[in-house]
Amino acid sequence: MTYSSQRGIGLIEVMVAALILAVAVLGFMALQYRSLEAANEAYYRTQAMSIARDVAEKIRANQFAQPIYVEQLTYKTPEPAPDPDDEEGVVMPTECTHTSTCTKDQFAYVDAIEIKAKAQEVGMQVAMQPCSGVERQCIYIAWDETLPKDGDPSKENVCTNGGTYVDASRCIVMEAYE
Repeated sequence: MTYSSQRGIGLIEVMVAALILAVAVLGFMALQYRSLEAANEAYYRTQAMSIARDVAEKIRANQFAQPIYVEQLTYKTPEPAPDPDDEEGVVMPTECTHTSTCTKDQFAYVDAIEIKAKAQEVGMQVAMQPCSGVERQCIYIAWDETLPKDGDPSKENVCTNGGTYVDASRCIVMEAYE
């Protein structure tokens, strides 16, 4: 074999090696992208569980005001600004501290405002509604485009349908007290 018959063989070998390297790099990039998605989802689930536990603990600590929590955290479309007065005309404070005198209902009202604010800070919505099939309240924490409620997934992007998670929903549900 002469030198002239070998011309271009090295170039073809280099191109094949570059193609193999490009496929490997693309595979690695896809793996990294999927890893970032999983880490992001884990972050949201951790934040949502923290908020749901916070809601449950606040209700447990102030269980006689549970109806106020349910009323204030019930999902509303669109969510109006909180009404500063309740039905009895008692002005609800925007904060209750150790130096202020607040009733159990006022504490619950302030807790609900703080819970909603905490959820909004991390891009989430919080709501409570009766659990499907049991006599308890469910705490819904949703993010992205998912609505924090049970409903018909053909009409809106809800968290659950009849108590079962909807595919591709971004939320968690925790049963609470009744």
